[in-house]
Amino acid sequence: MGEKFFIAFILTVLISALIGYVFALHFVFMMKDIPISGALIKGISVGGIIGALSHLAFNCFYLNLKQNRVFISFLSIVIIIGAGTFVGAYISGVKSLFTCLLLALIADVIGLIVAVLFYKFNIWQR
Repeated sequence: MGEKFFIAFILTVLISALIGYVFALHFVFMMKDIPISGALIKGISVGGIIGALSHLAFNCFYLNLKQNRVFISFLSIVIIIGAGTFVGAYISGVKSLFTCLLLALIADVIGLIVAVLFYKFNIWQR
């Protein structure tokens, strides 16, 4: 791949893990009965995994498609972030469907803002 791809991958995972940490802090303050360390570890792990999968999916679609590659690449990010956040929130103990969907929507907006900035400044492409 290349050095630029690797640096962008690491940046994406770190930023996503940070976002997962912030979401986990929200769980800790919202739900008093969950252990702090477990929630933070889950949040960082889920965020990092979402970031890694989003980065790989974006590049896979962007580099291999000829038509609608930008739209499909960003759509893959939306699906991965939304599904990953929903599952991560549910696993972390949030049992309200509405709350999980709201968290997934917020994560999608934040993730898309970061992805558009990465795309605009040509950080993700080789």
